[in-house]
Amino acid sequence: MVNEIIVVILSISAGISAGLWTPILGWLGSNETFNIKKFVQGFMTCLSSSLVFSLMALYNPPADGIINLTIFWLEIFLACIGVDYTRNKIGNMTR
Repeated sequence: MVNEIIVVILSISAGISAGLWTPILGWLGSNETFNIKKFVQGFMTCLSSSLVFSLMALYNPPADGIINLTIFWLEIFLACIGVDYTRNKIGNMTR
């Protein structure tokens, strides 16, 4: 069993990484000037979703081993990117 603190730290670090990565990719994909509001909004979406994922992971933590922890981190990272992408698409549909 993995310690709960490690699970939370891995989840939050994946959320922070996704929160930095997703807005930068969105900004590079558009031809707009850099907007700090969009950057912070994407960052906060990824960070808050990683907190939810860390609570879910505390209920069913990953198995021991560096490979399992790496896969766990990557799953949280990609899930946070997916949540931010979905939020953007839903936001564009409702405008």
